[in-house]
This record gives sequence, C-alpha cells and structure tokens, in this order.
Amino acid sequence: FVWGMQPQTFHLNGLSLDEVVGRALKLLNHCLVDFVTHTLKQVHGEQWLDVATASVSVRVNYGGSNMATFQNFDSNVLLQLMVNRWHEFGATGLTQQHKSLMFEIKRTRNDWAHQFSFNPEDTYRYLDSIERLLKGMKKTDEALLVMKTRKQLLFLLTKTVQEEFSLNKDNIMQLPDLTTVSIASTDPNTHNKIQEKRVESHFQQLQSQQLQQQSQQQNNSQSYPPHQGDDGMDLEQ
Repeated sequence: FVWGMQPQTFHLNGLSLDEVVGRALKLLNHCLVDFVTHTLKQVHGEQWLDVATASVSVRVNYGGSNMATFQNFDSNVLLQLMVNRWHEFGATGLTQQHKSLMFEIKRTRNDWAHQFSFNPEDTYRYLDSIERLLKGMKKTDEALLVMKTRKQLLFLLTKTVQEEFSLNKDNIMQLPDLTTVSIASTDPNTHNKIQEKRVESHFQQLQSQQLQQQSQQQNNSQSYPPHQGDDGMDLEQ
C-alpha cells in the first residue's frame, strides 16, 4: 500500500498542476517587474534601470535596449536581483522569511521550466509561498487570486484524502505516525535525562507494586479468623 496521490491524475478546474504552477509564476513575474521598478526608482531615480541591469549576471539582448532587457527578465533573475540588493528591498517591509521564500520560489521555477511533475501537496506549498511573497510586496489583489486557487486546491485535496482514507482505512491506521512512535533526542544530555527519568519512573512503579503487595498480604492475614482445632480450641493460645 502506498499512501499518496499520483500527480498526473489530479487536476484543478481542468488544468494540470504544472499549468497551475506556471500561471502562478507568470502572475508573480508581472508583479516582480512592477515592484522592482518602483523600489529602484525611489532609491536611484533615473539611474534605476542601469542599476537593475548591472545587478544581475544574466545578459539577454532584446534589441539592445536595457528597458526591453529588464522587462523580459524571468522570475529567477528578478528574485536574484532583489537578493543581491537586499539592503534596498529589505527596507520595503520584506523580511528574512520573504527572502527565504524567494530561494524556494527560484527552485520551483527551475522545476517548472524542466517540466517537473508537481504533486498536490507541493503545489499547495508553492502557491502558499507565492501568495506570502505577493502579500509582502503589497500586491493584495494578486495575492487574493493565488489564495483562492490555493483554497480550491485544499478543498479538492482534502476531499481526495478523505476518499482514499475511507478506502484504505485499515492499512492507513497500521502505518506509524508521530503519535505512535517514540522520538529519540539527538542531544546526548537530553537523551540521558530522558533515560534517567524512565529508570526513575520504572523504580517508582516497582516500589508501588511492592507496597501494594505488602498491603494486600496484610489485609489477607487480617481477614482470616484464628485457626481452631477440631475441638474448637484456639491453636494459637
């Protein structure tokens, strides 16, 4: 039994998950062009375009125009530009968490460009990352579009998981999870403390059992009357 869904059988509004990711990346690219332009203009004025094209290692010739070159930068180039000039883009309200999302989205874009097959769980995560970055860039309307798509995917994903669970409940319930297995600590000190507590708890249980046995023996000895002989005389006297 394999717990999970096949990506090629999962679609959202008639689109494959690869197409959904592609649309999200295209939307993000439009927003990145606008965000980078606005941010660099505020800092560098009329020199912003020269700064932008000089900040990335990719050089593409689109009719010899820097503006044409910039407008055709893909998401990875624009994200790298933002990382390279983080002292400026970090001042816009973006956080280190957003910066981490940029690296994840760059990997997503590479996977998509190489026709990687996205599964529902990864697609949901990538949509969530793109949505968070759009919110960080104050692209509220675009973030809402991605959020709606993400929630539609979540609904279908939840429905599919429920159906799969109902069909394979016995097999699934036999699989171990975090609630059924013990997690060993990687910290030797913590591990030793845990072992000491387990040993201490074990001895406490043994002591408790011994006390219970002693108490039960005492109760048993008191519950029986003194043994008498056949003539009715108390043999203990």
